Amino acid sequence: MSLRDNAAQEAYLKTLLDVINIAYKAKRAEVQQQLDDLARETGTRQIVVTLPDGIEVGKVSLTAGSSEAKVTDADAFKAWVLQNHAGEIEREFRTSVRPAFEKKVLAELTAAGGTEWGDPETGVI
Repeated sequence: MSLRDNAAQEAYLKTLLDVINIAYKAKRAEVQQQLDDLARETGTRQIVVTLPDGIEVGKVSLTAGSSEAKVTDADAFKAWVLQNHAGEIEREFRTSVRPAFEKKVLAELTAAGGTEWGDPETGVI
């Protein structure tokens, strides 16, 4: 099979996955809502899933939602920590190469077709 054919199949399958995932999430939310209602009414938190001939194929359970705290404003959080827990602030000295200089050196190396750079100010290679 050609690369074009394989790429086309991959794209088709990805599209199917996306559509199926959307449908799954919608159905999952609906089932979870129904299980939540049933749990409030009867305490039941799980349902057995069977084929029409009665063969059990799985179980679907009510999942408890989870929540977790997160920082939504890093600057405000840092200011609060600095004011209330200053010992928890890390002060860092960081060095880095200026992006413009890196770009300049790489462009000159590329133009020269080599890995040695002659500093135009000092002449040192």
